[in-house]
Amino acid sequence: MGYSLTDEDFVFLWPDGRPVDPDVVTKTFHRILGKAGITNIRLHNLRHTHATLMLTARVHPKVVSERLGHANIGITLDIYKSYLWYFLEYKRLRLSSLTGFSEKLLKKTQRLPLAIC
Repeated sequence: MGYSLTDEDFVFLWPDGRPVDPDVVTKTFHRILGKAGITNIRLHNLRHTHATLMLTARVHPKVVSERLGHANIGITLDIYKSYLWYFLEYKRLRLSSLTGFSEKLLKKTQRLPLAIC
């Protein structure tokens, strides 16, 4: 019963294959950031950055969900929905400015779901 871990289940391993203690990873991360003059960033923030970059690159949310190890795509969409709505709004406004749509037309499209704009 239970789940057996393998070398493939760890992100950081010592050369001899032993897993690196998470505290060592965190302390090393903060030491590197400190040398670069960066503070107040958690290692976990890199996970969110990775997901955001994938979504920005138009990687399908299902792929992002699997990469992050979420149980289902709904979890991913719930966490990143504000980013996705922001991205779609930005895309819509950029399109309207590039094609010279009138302000009146833009107001009409604001009533439409963003996914079809």
